[in-house]
Amino acid sequence: MIFSADQQQGEQSGGIHHPRFFACLVEGFPDPASTPLFSTTSLLMLLTRSSSSYRKAVATLTVAMSFAAHASAQGGMALTYDDGNGNVLPYRLFLPPGINDPGASFPLVVHLHGAGERGTNNTSQLAYINGLINTTQSEHPAILVVPQAMPNTRWDNYGSSEFSLPMRLTVDVLNQIEQLYPVDTSRRLITGLSLGAFGTWDLIGRLPGHFAAAMPLSAGGLPALAESYAETRIWAHHGGGDTVVPVGPTRETIQAIRDIGGMPLYSEVQGGHGIWQPIYDDPTGENYDWFFDNLQPELATWQYDPTTGSIKLDANAAPGGSIFSFRYAVNQLDLLNVPAQVLLDGVAIDTNQFFSFNDNRTLIYSDPNRVGFTGVLELPGLLPTGLGFVELMGLSSQHFYFSPETGTNRRFFNILVGTEIPEPASLVSLGLLGGVLGIGSRRR
Repeated sequence: MIFSADQQQGEQSGGIHHPRFFACLVEGFPDPASTPLFSTTSLLMLLTRSSSSYRKAVATLTVAMSFAAHASAQGGMALTYDDGNGNVLPYRLFLPPGINDPGASFPLVVHLHGAGERGTNNTSQLAYINGLINTTQSEHPAILVVPQAMPNTRWDNYGSSEFSLPMRLTVDVLNQIEQLYPVDTSRRLITGLSLGAFGTWDLIGRLPGHFAAAMPLSAGGLPALAESYAETRIWAHHGGGDTVVPVGPTRETIQAIRDIGGMPLYSEVQGGHGIWQPIYDDPTGENYDWFFDNLQPELATWQYDPTTGSIKLDANAAPGGSIFSFRYAVNQLDLLNVPAQVLLDGVAIDTNQFFSFNDNRTLIYSDPNRVGFTGVLELPGLLPTGLGFVELMGLSSQHFYFSPETGTNRRFFNILVGTEIPEPASLVSLGLLGGVLGIGSRRR
């Protein structure tokens, strides 16, 4: 069956323009009377807010959307928003189990797609995000909105005081969703890939603190907006070899936020532009644990001291508190100054017992027994002094590690610049090459 709202021109009521809504292509759902979304009282209150055409539009949307709770997670519900001025935004709505439970409250998630998914078919924007859809239907129940931008438009509108057209329509949709559904407004979340990552940065810059968390993939923001960005928890991801959207602006944005005291997470992964599939699939669960529940991921830190050129590698922060293999490489010959000794929790060890080197530009550690080491490893004077975060990342061509608890799942260091390494959550016993004591267990 197809549900359509009043197609008359939207009316003005109390200075607020009430747009038209259309709910499209919803088939095979039970009788609406058997799945009420609102109580009679709350529905009557909603329907008396304005003109008859708006009441009819909202009532139709309400009935249609109540069916969406029964839609399959695969496709959600196909809806279209019309602002009454000829501007139309297709979008998909996914409602979590329990949406009708008394007292229920859910995060509101918006995903912004990339340039290749623009269009009007209300389907293409679902590419790459099966993992996100599935988690909002299971482990992290949430209301998920996935709009589709028109051809030849952008989510962001840098340099203007106004939203871009598709972003303005998306904000309208999100506001309406908050009126119709039990949204936990302290847990508004946003993520986007490529063009959608530009839009993610743009929106959290324009609405500081409106979103609790943002996860932009493969695009950067504007360093000048660092203070606005710092009002939102951020975990940005970008491929170090991206030739489509250069990684430089992302590095600069992260540095700008950190320079004013913000604490964004940044994962620069090995790869090019299209890095998002494994991030949204999230086999370890830590991306979504952070995104939805603010659980800090177990990311080993690689901290550079610009005053000495030394590196402190904190294995305590890795999964299980241990690293059995890692590789760090720079893109210039003879840049690494290999020390004669390294320090593991303050104990001196001959470097050649710990590492191998290739052309003084690649540092390699590997324990064939896959046990590894725990604690804080210090490499005195490994790099030139005086580097900032952007310069350090520009020199680094590889920086990944493996932990026993996550096996062959390649992980990337959380690279920091500063003189003090963050305190580990807990102390882990010293272990050298042959074995590790006191390894903890991950939540999953």
